[in-house]
Amino acid sequence: MTFQENLQPEAFRAARSGQGSAAIRGVGQLVAVLPYHLGYQPADSLVLVCLEAAPEVPEQSRISLTARVSMTSQAAPAELAQALAPAFLRARPRAVVCLGFEGEVTDSRPFLGSVEEVARQAGVEHVHSGRVWAQNWWNCSSPEPSWEPVPAARDVPAVADYVVAGTHPLASRAHIEQCLRPAISVERAADISAAARAFQVRLPDASAVVQGLQVISTVLSDPLVDPSVLCPRDVGSFVGLMDWTASRDAVLQAAAPGLVGADVGDSLVSLAREIIPTLSDVDEGAALRFAKLAAQVPVGPGSSASAWACAAYLAWWKGDGSLANIANDRALAIDPEYRLAQLIDSALRTAMPPSR
Repeated sequence: MTFQENLQPEAFRAARSGQGSAAIRGVGQLVAVLPYHLGYQPADSLVLVCLEAAPEVPEQSRISLTARVSMTSQAAPAELAQALAPAFLRARPRAVVCLGFEGEVTDSRPFLGSVEEVARQAGVEHVHSGRVWAQNWWNCSSPEPSWEPVPAARDVPAVADYVVAGTHPLASRAHIEQCLRPAISVERAADISAAARAFQVRLPDASAVVQGLQVISTVLSDPLVDPSVLCPRDVGSFVGLMDWTASRDAVLQAAAPGLVGADVGDSLVSLAREIIPTLSDVDEGAALRFAKLAAQVPVGPGSSASAWACAAYLAWWKGDGSLANIANDRALAIDPEYRLAQLIDSALRTAMPPSR
């Protein structure tokens, strides 16, 4: 899709590759698209959209990075602006659009002012900002700003790109956290743990590895799968793979090729790649389903921290910052010293993109 907006002092067009070619005409339509882009309705949030030149169409730009931070009455505007600074330094955009999604008591104007200052200090050529409240938006860059209605999603062609890709925004970020806190009975947790112990006895037998990989493949590739109703045997095989570092890294290498697991033996990685699809070949909900599978793992310092860290890595690779942060926070809460979670935390804090 392309973003078309005249911003002083020049015509400013941006394109986000990979979702389609429908145009977003103006900041109002961008506001309508962002919940689909983020996966939920932002509230009390600063959302930063970084734009860079599109190599395929030099006169246009494309979205290179979208970042969000929460606004609270206790938060200092300068601190939140500095929290977004790594995004400027990492993406080096030629322009940014910063939007303040306000609540009943939050006023985004001080925050937007601080972000604009940080952006200009970082050398951003064009800075555009706006306020959003109750399905209305305010163009802060207009000589005579006033509240205007946000276009309905059905009237924004670019929204269809996300819908076709399987994206339907949740009501809030909190809804992501809620769906990752399922009520697991004591009996189910005990059955899963017993199945995991039985599975681990079979490792490193190839038939056991294949069994676990097939469970992960089904979760990633089938949009209709609900991890919360998988049988304890299937979840137990997943737990067993997560508890074995070599298989954990092979899963990551297969599903999300990149930095993690580069030293894993070729045979295990090759087997994983034969069975597990890459995230680029599955629907947009795959990383969330994997996180829901991680939520089925009985809490403990070993496999559950590993499962959550893997979920965070897959979400980070997929570009879902909110899910990555939620999942990685769970991993660090279980085991603050878990190395993979620490690495992901560093990548998230510095807006580091995954190596593909």
